[in-house]
Amino acid sequence: MGSMIRQFCHEIKIRTGWALMFLGGGPDPREQGAITTMAVHSSQDKFGLSFGQANTNFEELYVKPFGAYLEQLYREFMFCKIN
Repeated sequence: MGSMIRQFCHEIKIRTGWALMFLGGGPDPREQGAITTMAVHSSQDKFGLSFGQANTNFEELYVKPFGAYLEQLYREFMFCKIN
């Protein structure tokens, strides 16, 4: 799925000139349903760094809170499915 998201972000960048960041995640069947996340960045700054690379605390500020949100979201979803 990562290559599909990268291609999508690249196409949007080409068509609009926008810089994009995609942050997604959910249960991964390849990891026995564990929550995994993915961040894709479409642009690089003058130093060749993406937004995630240019922000040394990207993981702490964006990925970890999003992962915690997903854990809660899918825990509630799975609970509702079972009951």
